[in-house]
Amino acid sequence: MALIKCPECQKEISDKSENCVNCGYPIDTVTTTTTTKDNTEQTNQNNTNKKILECPLEIKENESYTPISPLLHGIALIFTLFLFVAGLFSDGIGAALTMSVLLGGLAFFLSNILYMLTPFYWKKKKNIEIIYDYFKQRFHTIENFDTEKHEKVFEWNEKKKKDNDELMFNIYLQAYNKNADAVILKDLNKSELQCVLIKYK
Repeated sequence: MALIKCPECQKEISDKSENCVNCGYPIDTVTTTTTTKDNTEQTNQNNTNKKILECPLEIKENESYTPISPLLHGIALIFTLFLFVAGLFSDGIGAALTMSVLLGGLAFFLSNILYMLTPFYWKKKKNIEIIYDYFKQRFHTIENFDTEKHEKVFEWNEKKKKDNDELMFNIYLQAYNKNADAVILKDLNKSELQCVLIKYK
């Protein structure tokens, strides 16, 4: 037997009741088979407590949603520093900064293009998709903090991104690193989102 809320008086009653014992409101089959948000959250909590899903892949603490090549980026960085030093000794700091920013930026751009032409990029992209799917299954998103049910683990403000999947991936990664159970998200303004990680008590 499970408890549900009466649609009329909002008091808890048995899902087996034909009428609300408090106000007499008829409870049809649709109502009895529909769980409330609180019951759904409780189910999620119970499922989380029973078993924490395991990801088939290793998840790094600083995992990135966008596949990058540390080797190619390292080469581009060394090239940028070389341009800066060379320009500093030849034409002064102004020319050194201009040369390193323009040509260095081009070097980073080309390194990303070259990486996308390799099979390593597509393998990494596929792995990121698997990790993201795992995050969405493991972590629940709830609306409000309940002091009786929830324990706050961590709180921070996250800058919004054009790519919502990248934004959620970064939030879920924090939840994974902090071993949280769920996430509460609230809009602060047009550019920031308040993120609260919680564990179920």
